Amino acid sequence: LLTSGYTTHLSMGCEPFVISDDSMSLSMARWVWWVLILKITELADTVIFIFRKKYNQISFLHVYHHTVTLFLAWITCKYAPGGMWTFIMMPNCAVHVIMYTYYLCACLGPKMQKIVAPWKKYITRLQLIQFTIMVIHTFQAFLPSCEPTRKPLAYIYMSQVVIVFYMFLDYYRKSYLRKKIE
Repeated sequence: LLTSGYTTHLSMGCEPFVISDDSMSLSMARWVWWVLILKITELADTVIFIFRKKYNQISFLHVYHHTVTLFLAWITCKYAPGGMWTFIMMPNCAVHVIMYTYYLCACLGPKMQKIVAPWKKYITRLQLIQFTIMVIHTFQAFLPSCEPTRKPLAYIYMSQVVIVFYMFLDYYRKSYLRKKIE
């Protein structure tokens, strides 16, 4: 994603989506497609939990988040595989690398679980920071100076990111803040 635009010709600001067959645009579209494939595998992970009857690992937040991110990735892939909408994928991918590294370490046994357990709340904080960055970035599309060619995407992205932010915030409060009070 970085080498397909954000370190070459795209900015973090309002960027129009340009339909082009130049190498950078095609490279960005290919990355968007790969992110869509990643979101399919993340939702498949949820389906596997269901088939294995691991209901303790599934929550409404989990299912909603993975369904919505797949939907948003599909919309981006189909309607805007370039421009400002691709920025959202960068913090999301970075957080997922950290999160799945945590999951890998946690599945290495009880000793490792004990070592990495304190990091779980920091990963949730990182996710909340990621959603805040996404809200700020998407907010640019509503500014008069920004004329994204896919204005409806701004409404879809913003509504879903805000909903997921509040769901993660609620999870964080229930999981970490209430424990401190008790």
